Amino acid sequence: MKTQPGVMLYFDVRDAIAQLSYEEKGRLLDAILDYGQHRQEPVFDGVALPLIWPFVRKDIHRDSERYEEIRAKRQAAAAKRWQISEDTMQEDANASKCIQVECKPMQTMPTTSTPSSPAAAAPSTAAAATETPSAAPAASALPRTNGSNLPDIVAQYLPSRRSTPEDIERRRAEAIARLRAMPDN
Repeated sequence: MKTQPGVMLYFDVRDAIAQLSYEEKGRLLDAILDYGQHRQEPVFDGVALPLIWPFVRKDIHRDSERYEEIRAKRQAAAAKRWQISEDTMQEDANASKCIQVECKPMQTMPTTSTPSSPAAAAPSTAAAATETPSAAPAASALPRTNGSNLPDIVAQYLPSRRSTPEDIERRRAEAIARLRAMPDN
């Protein structure tokens, strides 16, 4: 449990301590800090400090109660947020299980047409020299067939965010058919 970080000094105390000496003001300040942190009741000699102390102590108690109320409210709100967060995570987990069961994973789309002869299957030495070893080639680095722009063909048939599984399968079949229809050189 976090303790109160300090005490408040109010401006209305200034009028009460205006006639005190600096030494008495210092003892009052030490008494305020000791009482605020440790609840250690001060012992004053003289007449002025024992008259001022009850008013200052009342302010310290009022501020401590207010601090505890705010701390309790914030602690309850945090507990509620954590409970809501746990409930939401459980609902999300249940929803993702339903999605995984209902949807089939999307199959990968071929990027070039199927070679018809063993000679067509071997890449040329010039093409092999220009290839860069990257995990995912950029659209401009994809192979071109017959001078046509293969990335444009593929992009035309990519699914959108609102595509149904039937739309995705239809677009995939159209893309494969169009790629296979391209002549090989």
